Amino acid sequence: MALRYILGGINSGKTFTCINEIIQSADNKDKTILYIVPEQFSMQSQKNILSGMKNCVSMNIRVFGFKHFAYYLLSKCGSMNKVVLDNIDKAILLKKAAYSLKRNSKEKFYYNKVMENQGFLNKLSTLITEFSQYQISSDDLSDFTLSIESEKDKFDGLNDDFVGKIKSISALYNEYSNLLEGFVSADGILDILYEILSSDELRPKSLENASVWIDAFNGFTPQEYKIIEALYKYTKDVNITFTVDNPKTYYEKIDLLEPYYEIKKCINRLTEMAGTKNVKMSVVSQNQCTKTPELDYLGKNFLNSFPAPYTEDVHNIEIVEANNKYDEIENLCYSIRELVMNKGYKYGEIGIITCDDSYNIPLCYCLKKYDIPNFLDSRINITNHILPIFILSAIEIINTNWSPKAVFDYLKTGLVTYITPDSTATLENYVLEHGIAYSWEKPWEYGFKKKTDEFKNLINTHRENVYNSLKILLDINPNKKYSIKEISIKIFEFLKASNIQNKLNTSARNKTIEKQELNHQVWNTVTNVFEKMVDNLGDEKVTLREFYALLTTGLSTATAGMVPPTQDSLVIGDIVRTRLPKIRALFILGANEGLLPKTNSDTALITDKEREKIAKVSAYKIVTAPNIISKINQELLNIYFAITKPDEYLYISYSLNSLKSKDDFLPSDVVLKIKNIFPKIKTTKALNNIQSVYNLNAKRPAFEHLINTISTNNELSDNEKMLYKYFASNNQSYSDEIKALFDTVSATDTNRLSEESMNRLLRGDDDLIKKLNLSVSKLETYSNCPFKYFLKHLLDIRERAIYSLNSMDYGNIYHSVTEKILRNNYDELAKELPEILKDYSDITDYENYKINYKNTYAHYKNFVSKFVEKYINEYTKQELDKDNFATSFTALESLNRVKKVATDYILATTTQIETSLFKPFDFEVKFGADGTFPPIEIPVKDNISINFTGQIDRVDIYDDGDTSYVKIVDYKSKNQEKIEPTDSHKLTSDKIDNMILMQLPTYLSAFVDFLNKYFDDKLELNTQDKDTAIRYKKLKSNHHKAQPAAMLYSEIFKPINSKNYNNKNLANKRAYYYGAEGMFLESMKVALDLRNKDTEKNNFYNIKYINPEIRNNDNIYSISISDEDEFKTVLDSNANNLKKLGENIVNGLIPICPFMQNKNSTKNSACTYCPYSDICKKDIKEINIREFVKKS
Repeated sequence: MALRYILGGINSGKTFTCINEIIQSADNKDKTILYIVPEQFSMQSQKNILSGMKNCVSMNIRVFGFKHFAYYLLSKCGSMNKVVLDNIDKAILLKKAAYSLKRNSKEKFYYNKVMENQGFLNKLSTLITEFSQYQISSDDLSDFTLSIESEKDKFDGLNDDFVGKIKSISALYNEYSNLLEGFVSADGILDILYEILSSDELRPKSLENASVWIDAFNGFTPQEYKIIEALYKYTKDVNITFTVDNPKTYYEKIDLLEPYYEIKKCINRLTEMAGTKNVKMSVVSQNQCTKTPELDYLGKNFLNSFPAPYTEDVHNIEIVEANNKYDEIENLCYSIRELVMNKGYKYGEIGIITCDDSYNIPLCYCLKKYDIPNFLDSRINITNHILPIFILSAIEIINTNWSPKAVFDYLKTGLVTYITPDSTATLENYVLEHGIAYSWEKPWEYGFKKKTDEFKNLINTHRENVYNSLKILLDINPNKKYSIKEISIKIFEFLKASNIQNKLNTSARNKTIEKQELNHQVWNTVTNVFEKMVDNLGDEKVTLREFYALLTTGLSTATAGMVPPTQDSLVIGDIVRTRLPKIRALFILGANEGLLPKTNSDTALITDKEREKIAKVSAYKIVTAPNIISKINQELLNIYFAITKPDEYLYISYSLNSLKSKDDFLPSDVVLKIKNIFPKIKTTKALNNIQSVYNLNAKRPAFEHLINTISTNNELSDNEKMLYKYFASNNQSYSDEIKALFDTVSATDTNRLSEESMNRLLRGDDDLIKKLNLSVSKLETYSNCPFKYFLKHLLDIRERAIYSLNSMDYGNIYHSVTEKILRNNYDELAKELPEILKDYSDITDYENYKINYKNTYAHYKNFVSKFVEKYINEYTKQELDKDNFATSFTALESLNRVKKVATDYILATTTQIETSLFKPFDFEVKFGADGTFPPIEIPVKDNISINFTGQIDRVDIYDDGDTSYVKIVDYKSKNQEKIEPTDSHKLTSDKIDNMILMQLPTYLSAFVDFLNKYFDDKLELNTQDKDTAIRYKKLKSNHHKAQPAAMLYSEIFKPINSKNYNNKNLANKRAYYYGAEGMFLESMKVALDLRNKDTEKNNFYNIKYINPEIRNNDNIYSISISDEDEFKTVLDSNANNLKKLGENIVNGLIPICPFMQNKNSTKNSACTYCPYSDICKKDIKEINIREFVKKS
């Protein structure tokens, strides 16, 4: 019975001393030797001992963590007739406790709303583990809860929220503890270990002559203290190592802020526990390892508050700055290859620490690219594996009645018989396009009007295969309760019928050994979760949804871990978990502020302040884990232990920004402190050393360098030509890839399509283009970004069709309804339009006006809505290609909103027309082969012309007897509430000059031109509608000319809320929402349209005068007024732009050159919300842009 400390500074050889003493003691075969280390370090410790014994075997040495020591002794004494539960059992029982408490208790708890949420239960699980470690039972917490409820007025800060929170936690803890009766939880395993060690009957006799070494701990929990106390009493001797700056067996005063505070406090407690301060102590000197001068100096000075600067040059510590984490990772891999190839390092002598988990996946990918063998020291959560996804999504299909998400999560696992990835994609596109949610049993008839019978049969074959694959589970009624055992049996019958185990083995057969091992582990783990659910809750009756929640909880707790490879490989880990072996070089990735050390956010169920409150109120009977200061000190120690681990070389890198955000990152304080200690250290820029072919040190990066050089049309250097020859002749896969790319790039200008390619894309054959048919909207797309035009209109790459009323559907409905009402029912509407809605220029009695307005408005709105509903119903039946439209609640709700919007808009429009001298003349005027007028033809080059097709939504004409003034109106619909006027369709001369808005000037010019030709008998109308023909003939009979007068956008929005009517300008407010925006001709006759009734007040248009002499500064301006010369200049400029863009298209110019309002911002640019950004993949800083140019 003896206690001894082995103390020393960092890397002073404490572990080396332990292993030497263990090996020497092993010669005594009658002696039991226990080596207790942190759980994650046990395997490495066994390796270290075997290495020291020169691979000889000793049967009396046992290496454990505390928990595995408990399991070992439990196995020796028959588990005391108790079943030991693990973390999966714990998660399932906690979920059950939450269910039970919420459903059976009449009391409303603080956490009632989140009690069953997995995130909350994870935090509760952590807290219960903490309670167990610190010897706080559910009874202790219940007693404390009762005391604070009855005496909360006696203590400051015991408010209702705090009491409610503790009461909820206590109730859940009690419920969980009741479920644990007859079991031993993973949290309580050390308590059982203490019982075994303290019992003369259960304690193994071999422990009496045992020597114990406890190594690599920085502190202990109360449970572990009890174990150490028992070991001290019932074994021969106990040896414990600690890392401290000034070795002692007892410390009289300890500064709370010093890094070694927890370790020194631990030494004091162990000394007091031993009952004497005369504990033996061995101080280990630092002669057991040899470090480079810089790393030795870093170890001695890092924890000092004001370290003296290192005056020599620094060669063995490197700090690297990268633009982003991917450059950071690439540079690290290159540097590791340099150490191995040029400096004689082995991979096993190198370690990597990542400061954030987001580095792990790209790091492993890049290490593979550089052919660097590695082992990621991390447990893998199995919920992302295909087997749990397959099971959970199959259950969710039943629970949600075939929701598309559940169905395609199920299919995308690749484990469904007869369903390939291609068939999954085809089926998903079809289901999402037609809004299919539950009708999988019977053959589908939706959306096949324009498809072949072969496609219909294919879709229904896929449907049938999916349905049949789930037949076993479809017997389960999601609303009925079954025992957990019954549901589990059904699921395993389903897995057996699906041949899942064999499919997992087959999928892994041609892959790596690691993949095969992972599949094997996941299968065993999933089976284990089901077994635990049946063992613990088998007879419990639950619905399928409740079963799904319990299974999700169990699976989310389960993890899989890979066995470290025996070959030479480096270890990847993190600061807290990983215990690296003896290494020569360490690489630290992600040394940024907030990551090293991590920002401490107090997100636990009980905050630090609440912990202090609990300890104080309970007279320190209930004391939980260390506070935030202790945690910060512990993390600082972990960082210190990490950076002083390597013997020869330390590499630290950080990134300056993220590819996903515009935020700049800062280097960690650790980096800044190292720079202060080593003022001569230089920061290296990542990738600077590997830009040249001379510095490439791995096959794949060299190949990628060569590919990049070829694809950018750069001339190959002599070394690059040698690389080309090597890859082209020595590896078939490299050869095929590089030759194809070389041939393609050498013959192609990436910004221009060849004449042959353009002919194939535009005509579908090799014939020369004579006439190119385009719409003006396509030309606007080209103007915004030629590359987007290429993808959208030439390659026809579209976004996936989703079943809903999309923006095009909304627009078509509004257009159709407006056109039919104004064409067929305008006279009826005008007759019913109350006078009060026409004349609102002079309002004196506002309150009376408001009452009359609302009454008359309501009457007229009902009158209008009848026509709206009629035409919308007609349209949806005749035009919408959505066969199951009537069964979609969401679609019908959308349609109701459309009816309200259309009614409000028609009311405003008819009011505007009635108060105007311009009257509707024609609707949906088409230019094209089947239109009223021929296509708009513009010659571009070499006898090639472009035929522009299109349609004007509405043409209004004011005829003064001499001239027909033409106003065209284009409807723009939006499914969002308009709070302020948007800028997107404000028509200005600058926007026309910059080729942003081209439709209206093109259509206005063409209509006026065709109308004048019609007046002069140079053009025949192409119309079968008698009323339309009569209108045009009547207009022609006056024998006068047509002149452009206005081009306007009329925007349609959601219904106006009555609260908007809050001032005397009531009707103007409504007109403001539905008012048109655009350009008007400054002719007094035309201006009558704007100044009707009162020449000083505008009605429905906010006017902006180009001529400053007649500018009205009292209004908000959004319509431009120009004289005839200015108007003509705008239209001529647009015509020139049409020709210019047409030539570029015919010439095959498709550069990535987006339009931008402001070169310093992507807002309101062609890149904003562009659906092709993933194809383009260009940083805005790296491409040419077309910037908005204002007139001087």
